[in-house]
Amino acid sequence: MMSHLRTILKAVISLGLLGYLIYLADPIKILEVLDQVWYGNGIIYLSIAAGLFLLSLLLLSFRWQILVSGYGLKIPTRLLFKYYLIGLFFNNFLPTSIGGDVLRIYNLIQSSGDRTVSFASVMTERLLGISSTLILALISILIMREEFSNNLLLYIVLGMIALVVLFFVVAFSEKLAEPIEKLMMKLTLFRLGERIQKFLDAIRFYSDSKIIYVKILAVSLLGQVLIIIKVYCLGLALGIEVNLIYMFLVVPITIILSMMPSINGIGFRDGGYVILLAKVGVSKAAALSLSFLTLFIPILISISGGILFMLQKKVIREEGVKIVEKSIT
Repeated sequence: MMSHLRTILKAVISLGLLGYLIYLADPIKILEVLDQVWYGNGIIYLSIAAGLFLLSLLLLSFRWQILVSGYGLKIPTRLLFKYYLIGLFFNNFLPTSIGGDVLRIYNLIQSSGDRTVSFASVMTERLLGISSTLILALISILIMREEFSNNLLLYIVLGMIALVVLFFVVAFSEKLAEPIEKLMMKLTLFRLGERIQKFLDAIRFYSDSKIIYVKILAVSLLGQVLIIIKVYCLGLALGIEVNLIYMFLVVPITIILSMMPSINGIGFRDGGYVILLAKVGVSKAAALSLSFLTLFIPILISISGGILFMLQKKVIREEGVKIVEKSIT
Protein backbone atom coordinates (compact mmCIF):
# COMPACT_ATOMS: atom_id res chain seq x y z
CA MET A 1 0.00 0.00 0.00
CA MET A 2 2.78 2.41 0.97
CA SER A 3 4.70 1.65 -2.23
CA HIS A 4 1.61 2.51 -4.29
CA LEU A 5 1.19 5.78 -2.40
CA ARG A 6 4.86 6.67 -3.00
CA THR A 7 4.45 5.93 -6.70
CA ILE A 8 1.33 8.07 -6.91
CA LEU A 9 3.08 10.91 -5.07
CA LYS A 10 6.08 10.72 -7.42
CA ALA A 11 3.76 10.75 -10.43
CA VAL A 12 1.90 13.79 -9.10
CA ILE A 13 5.15 15.65 -8.46
CA SER A 14 6.62 14.78 -11.89
CA LEU A 15 3.49 15.51 -13.91
CA GLY A 16 2.76 18.65 -11.90
CA LEU A 17 6.23 20.11 -12.48
CA LEU A 18 6.26 19.07 -16.13
CA GLY A 19 2.80 20.49 -16.76
CA TYR A 20 3.77 23.80 -15.17
CA LEU A 21 6.96 24.02 -17.26
CA ILE A 22 5.08 23.21 -20.48
CA TYR A 23 2.52 25.89 -19.61
CA LEU A 24 5.28 28.47 -19.10
CA ALA A 25 7.07 27.49 -22.31
CA ASP A 26 3.91 27.34 -24.48
CA PRO A 27 3.16 23.92 -26.08
CA ILE A 28 2.98 25.45 -29.58
CA LYS A 29 6.49 26.86 -29.29
CA ILE A 30 7.79 23.50 -28.01
CA LEU A 31 6.36 21.73 -31.06
CA GLU A 32 7.93 24.36 -33.31
CA VAL A 33 11.35 23.73 -31.77
CA LEU A 34 10.99 19.94 -32.00
CA ASP A 35 10.07 20.33 -35.67
CA GLN A 36 13.59 21.67 -36.31
CA VAL A 37 14.90 18.09 -36.13
CA TRP A 38 13.55 17.47 -39.66
CA TYR A 39 15.47 20.36 -41.21
CA GLY A 40 19.14 20.84 -42.05
CA ASN A 41 21.38 18.31 -40.31
CA GLY A 42 18.89 17.55 -37.56
CA ILE A 43 18.50 13.85 -38.35
CA ILE A 44 22.28 13.44 -38.66
CA TYR A 45 22.88 14.97 -35.23
CA LEU A 46 20.04 12.88 -33.80
CA SER A 47 21.63 9.72 -35.21
CA ILE A 48 25.04 10.68 -33.80
CA ALA A 49 23.43 11.23 -30.39
CA ALA A 50 21.80 7.79 -30.52
CA GLY A 51 25.15 6.24 -31.45
CA LEU A 52 26.89 8.02 -28.57
CA PHE A 53 24.25 6.76 -26.15
CA LEU A 54 24.76 3.17 -27.35
CA LEU A 55 28.51 3.63 -26.98
CA SER A 56 28.02 4.91 -23.44
CA LEU A 57 25.97 1.79 -22.63
CA LEU A 58 28.76 -0.36 -24.02
CA LEU A 59 31.21 1.47 -21.77
CA LEU A 60 28.95 0.90 -18.77
CA SER A 61 28.80 -2.80 -19.67
CA PHE A 62 32.61 -2.86 -19.80
CA ARG A 63 32.66 -1.13 -16.39
CA TRP A 64 30.38 -3.83 -15.02
CA GLN A 65 32.54 -6.53 -16.60
CA ILE A 66 35.65 -5.15 -14.86
CA LEU A 67 33.91 -5.43 -11.52
CA VAL A 68 32.41 -8.85 -12.20
CA SER A 69 35.72 -10.28 -13.40
CA GLY A 70 37.32 -9.05 -10.18
CA TYR A 71 35.07 -11.49 -8.34
CA GLY A 72 36.38 -14.28 -10.55
CA LEU A 73 33.31 -14.50 -12.80
CA LYS A 74 33.90 -14.79 -16.53
CA ILE A 75 30.91 -13.05 -18.09
CA PRO A 76 31.42 -11.60 -21.61
CA THR A 77 30.83 -7.89 -22.06
CA ARG A 78 28.32 -8.52 -24.87
CA LEU A 79 26.12 -10.46 -22.43
CA LEU A 80 26.31 -7.70 -19.84
CA PHE A 81 25.45 -5.21 -22.60
CA LYS A 82 22.33 -7.27 -23.29
CA TYR A 83 21.43 -7.19 -19.58
CA TYR A 84 21.93 -3.41 -19.57
CA LEU A 85 19.49 -2.97 -22.46
CA ILE A 86 16.92 -5.16 -20.69
CA GLY A 87 17.37 -3.18 -17.48
CA LEU A 88 16.99 0.08 -19.40
CA PHE A 89 13.70 -1.16 -20.85
CA PHE A 90 12.29 -1.92 -17.40
CA ASN A 91 13.50 1.43 -16.05
CA ASN A 92 11.77 3.34 -18.83
CA PHE A 93 8.56 1.38 -19.27
CA LEU A 94 7.97 -0.13 -15.83
CA PRO A 95 9.51 2.43 -13.44
CA THR A 96 6.98 1.68 -10.72
CA SER A 97 7.44 -2.09 -10.50
CA ILE A 98 10.57 -4.05 -11.36
CA GLY A 99 13.59 -1.79 -11.61
CA GLY A 100 16.34 -2.16 -14.17
CA ASP A 101 18.95 -2.94 -11.52
CA VAL A 102 16.78 -5.76 -10.18
CA LEU A 103 16.60 -7.27 -13.67
CA ARG A 104 20.37 -6.94 -14.09
CA ILE A 105 20.95 -8.70 -10.79
CA TYR A 106 18.48 -11.44 -11.73
CA ASN A 107 20.06 -12.03 -15.14
CA LEU A 108 23.56 -12.12 -13.68
CA ILE A 109 22.42 -14.65 -11.08
CA GLN A 110 21.10 -16.82 -13.91
CA SER A 111 24.47 -16.58 -15.67
CA SER A 112 26.78 -16.92 -12.66
CA GLY A 113 24.75 -18.76 -10.03
CA ASP A 114 26.21 -16.41 -7.39
CA ARG A 115 23.58 -14.27 -5.69
CA THR A 116 25.91 -12.28 -3.43
CA VAL A 117 28.36 -11.32 -6.17
CA SER A 118 25.54 -10.46 -8.56
CA PHE A 119 23.90 -8.16 -6.02
CA ALA A 120 27.17 -6.59 -4.85
CA SER A 121 28.56 -6.00 -8.35
CA VAL A 122 25.45 -4.14 -9.51
CA MET A 123 25.16 -2.08 -6.33
CA THR A 124 28.89 -1.23 -6.29
CA GLU A 125 28.80 -0.31 -9.96
CA ARG A 126 25.78 1.88 -9.32
CA LEU A 127 27.52 3.61 -6.41
CA LEU A 128 30.63 4.32 -8.46
CA GLY A 129 28.52 5.53 -11.38
CA ILE A 130 26.77 7.98 -9.08
CA SER A 131 30.16 9.00 -7.70
CA SER A 132 31.43 9.99 -11.16
CA THR A 133 28.28 12.04 -11.74
CA LEU A 134 28.69 13.73 -8.36
CA ILE A 135 32.31 14.61 -9.12
CA LEU A 136 31.37 16.29 -12.40
CA ALA A 137 28.37 17.96 -10.78
CA LEU A 138 30.51 19.33 -7.94
CA ILE A 139 33.00 20.78 -10.41
CA SER A 140 30.12 22.27 -12.41
CA ILE A 141 28.47 23.83 -9.37
CA LEU A 142 31.73 25.33 -8.12
CA ILE A 143 32.40 26.87 -11.54
CA MET A 144 28.82 28.13 -11.89
CA ARG A 145 28.41 29.07 -8.23
CA GLU A 146 27.66 32.71 -9.00
CA GLU A 147 24.77 31.62 -11.23
CA PHE A 148 22.77 30.20 -8.29
CA SER A 149 20.80 32.27 -5.82
CA ASN A 150 21.76 29.96 -2.94
CA ASN A 151 24.10 27.08 -2.15
CA LEU A 152 21.41 24.42 -1.56
CA LEU A 153 22.39 22.31 -4.58
CA LEU A 154 26.06 22.52 -3.60
CA TYR A 155 25.26 21.27 -0.09
CA ILE A 156 23.15 18.41 -1.48
CA VAL A 157 25.95 17.25 -3.78
CA LEU A 158 28.57 17.55 -1.03
CA GLY A 159 26.29 15.59 1.31
CA MET A 160 25.82 12.83 -1.26
CA ILE A 161 29.56 12.62 -1.89
CA ALA A 162 30.18 12.44 1.87
CA LEU A 163 27.70 9.56 2.20
CA VAL A 164 29.33 7.59 -0.63
CA VAL A 165 32.82 8.16 0.80
CA LEU A 166 31.62 7.21 4.30
CA PHE A 167 30.10 3.98 2.96
CA PHE A 168 33.36 2.84 1.36
CA VAL A 169 35.43 3.92 4.38
CA VAL A 170 33.21 1.81 6.65
CA ALA A 171 33.21 -1.09 4.20
CA PHE A 172 37.01 -1.19 4.05
CA SER A 173 37.59 -0.64 7.77
CA GLU A 174 36.87 -3.64 9.98
CA LYS A 175 37.13 -1.52 13.16
CA LEU A 176 34.51 0.93 11.93
CA ALA A 177 32.34 -1.75 10.38
CA GLU A 178 32.28 -4.13 13.38
CA PRO A 179 29.85 -2.17 15.63
CA ILE A 180 27.67 -1.31 12.62
CA GLU A 181 27.59 -4.94 11.53
CA LYS A 182 26.57 -6.08 15.02
CA LEU A 183 23.70 -3.60 14.89
CA MET A 184 22.75 -4.70 11.36
CA MET A 185 22.64 -8.37 12.32
CA LYS A 186 19.85 -7.54 14.76
CA LEU A 187 17.69 -6.53 11.80
CA THR A 188 16.01 -9.85 11.15
CA LEU A 189 13.08 -8.43 9.15
CA PHE A 190 13.37 -9.73 5.57
CA ARG A 191 16.88 -10.93 6.58
CA LEU A 192 17.96 -7.32 6.07
CA GLY A 193 20.92 -7.52 8.45
CA GLU A 194 22.21 -10.71 6.83
CA ARG A 195 21.95 -9.20 3.35
CA ILE A 196 23.78 -6.02 4.39
CA GLN A 197 26.51 -8.18 5.90
CA LYS A 198 26.90 -10.13 2.65
CA PHE A 199 27.03 -6.89 0.69
CA LEU A 200 29.80 -5.50 2.92
CA ASP A 201 31.71 -8.78 2.62
CA ALA A 202 31.48 -8.62 -1.16
CA ILE A 203 32.62 -5.00 -1.19
CA ARG A 204 35.65 -5.93 0.92
CA PHE A 205 36.72 -8.39 -1.75
CA TYR A 206 38.65 -5.47 -3.30
CA SER A 207 40.24 -4.26 -0.07
CA ASP A 208 43.66 -5.34 -1.41
CA SER A 209 42.93 -4.36 -5.01
CA LYS A 210 41.43 -0.89 -4.88
CA ILE A 211 42.89 -0.13 -8.33
CA ILE A 212 39.76 -1.77 -9.74
CA TYR A 213 37.69 1.04 -8.24
CA VAL A 214 39.97 3.58 -9.91
CA LYS A 215 39.49 1.84 -13.27
CA ILE A 216 35.73 1.75 -12.85
CA LEU A 217 35.61 5.42 -11.86
CA ALA A 218 37.71 6.34 -14.92
CA VAL A 219 35.39 4.40 -17.24
CA SER A 220 32.40 6.04 -15.54
CA LEU A 221 33.79 9.52 -16.17
CA LEU A 222 34.38 8.65 -19.83
CA GLY A 223 30.79 7.43 -20.06
CA GLN A 224 29.60 10.72 -18.58
CA VAL A 225 31.60 12.61 -21.21
CA LEU A 226 29.84 10.65 -23.97
CA ILE A 227 26.45 11.47 -22.44
CA ILE A 228 27.31 15.18 -22.34
CA ILE A 229 28.42 15.16 -25.99
CA LYS A 230 25.19 13.31 -26.79
CA VAL A 231 23.15 16.13 -25.25
CA TYR A 232 25.24 18.67 -27.14
CA CYS A 233 24.42 16.88 -30.43
CA LEU A 234 20.73 16.82 -29.53
CA GLY A 235 20.93 20.57 -29.01
CA LEU A 236 22.44 20.99 -32.48
CA ALA A 237 19.63 18.83 -33.91
CA LEU A 238 17.16 21.37 -32.49
CA GLY A 239 19.14 24.36 -33.67
CA ILE A 240 20.34 25.15 -30.13
CA GLU A 241 23.91 26.42 -30.26
CA VAL A 242 25.37 26.28 -26.77
CA ASN A 243 29.08 26.06 -26.06
CA LEU A 244 30.12 22.44 -25.44
CA ILE A 245 32.02 23.50 -22.32
CA TYR A 246 28.82 24.92 -20.88
CA MET A 247 27.09 21.60 -21.54
CA PHE A 248 29.79 19.97 -19.40
CA LEU A 249 28.50 22.19 -16.61
CA VAL A 250 24.78 21.73 -17.26
CA VAL A 251 24.32 17.99 -17.86
CA PRO A 252 25.83 16.62 -14.60
CA ILE A 253 23.64 18.97 -12.59
CA THR A 254 20.49 17.86 -14.43
CA ILE A 255 21.45 14.23 -13.81
CA ILE A 256 21.70 14.95 -10.09
CA LEU A 257 18.33 16.73 -10.20
CA SER A 258 16.78 13.69 -11.90
CA MET A 259 17.58 11.67 -8.76
CA MET A 260 14.97 13.65 -6.85
CA PRO A 261 11.73 11.78 -5.93
CA SER A 262 10.00 11.50 -9.31
CA ILE A 263 9.21 9.18 -12.19
CA ASN A 264 12.42 8.83 -14.22
CA GLY A 265 13.49 12.30 -13.14
CA ILE A 266 10.61 13.90 -15.09
CA GLY A 267 9.98 17.45 -13.96
CA PHE A 268 13.21 18.00 -12.04
CA ARG A 269 15.50 17.26 -14.98
CA ASP A 270 13.35 19.41 -17.27
CA GLY A 271 13.40 22.26 -14.78
CA GLY A 272 17.18 22.01 -14.57
CA TYR A 273 17.56 22.45 -18.32
CA VAL A 274 15.13 25.39 -18.36
CA ILE A 275 16.88 27.24 -15.53
CA LEU A 276 20.48 26.55 -16.54
CA LEU A 277 20.10 27.08 -20.29
CA ALA A 278 18.13 30.28 -19.73
CA LYS A 279 21.38 31.78 -18.42
CA VAL A 280 22.89 31.53 -21.92
CA GLY A 281 19.81 32.83 -23.74
CA VAL A 282 18.04 29.54 -24.56
CA SER A 283 14.25 29.85 -24.49
CA LYS A 284 12.07 27.72 -22.20
CA ALA A 285 10.56 25.97 -25.22
CA ALA A 286 13.99 25.07 -26.63
CA ALA A 287 15.32 23.91 -23.24
CA LEU A 288 12.26 21.72 -22.65
CA SER A 289 12.52 20.29 -26.16
CA LEU A 290 16.14 19.35 -25.49
CA SER A 291 15.17 17.73 -22.19
CA PHE A 292 12.45 15.73 -23.96
CA LEU A 293 14.96 14.43 -26.52
CA THR A 294 17.41 13.39 -23.79
CA LEU A 295 14.64 11.11 -22.50
CA PHE A 296 13.37 10.07 -25.93
CA ILE A 297 16.68 8.56 -27.10
CA PRO A 298 17.03 6.12 -24.15
CA ILE A 299 13.35 5.18 -24.41
CA LEU A 300 13.69 4.47 -28.13
CA ILE A 301 16.84 2.39 -27.72
CA SER A 302 15.45 0.56 -24.69
CA ILE A 303 12.74 -0.97 -26.88
CA SER A 304 15.47 -3.32 -28.12
CA GLY A 305 15.92 -4.36 -24.48
CA GLY A 306 12.25 -5.31 -24.32
CA ILE A 307 12.65 -7.43 -27.45
CA LEU A 308 15.76 -9.10 -25.99
CA PHE A 309 13.83 -9.81 -22.80
CA MET A 310 11.01 -11.50 -24.69
CA LEU A 311 13.51 -13.57 -26.69
CA GLN A 312 15.26 -14.46 -23.46
CA LYS A 313 12.00 -15.66 -21.93
CA LYS A 314 11.37 -17.70 -25.09
CA VAL A 315 14.77 -19.38 -24.74
CA ILE A 316 14.04 -20.17 -21.10
CA ARG A 317 10.74 -21.79 -22.08
CA GLU A 318 12.46 -23.86 -24.75
CA GLU A 319 15.09 -25.04 -22.27
CA GLY A 320 12.33 -25.96 -19.86
CA VAL A 321 10.66 -28.05 -22.54
CA LYS A 322 13.91 -29.90 -23.29
CA ILE A 323 14.40 -30.71 -19.61
CA VAL A 324 10.88 -32.11 -19.40
CA GLU A 325 11.41 -34.13 -22.56
CA LYS A 326 14.60 -35.69 -21.17
CA SER A 327 12.87 -36.57 -17.91
CA ILE A 328 10.19 -38.62 -19.63
CA THR A 329 12.28 -40.41 -22.26
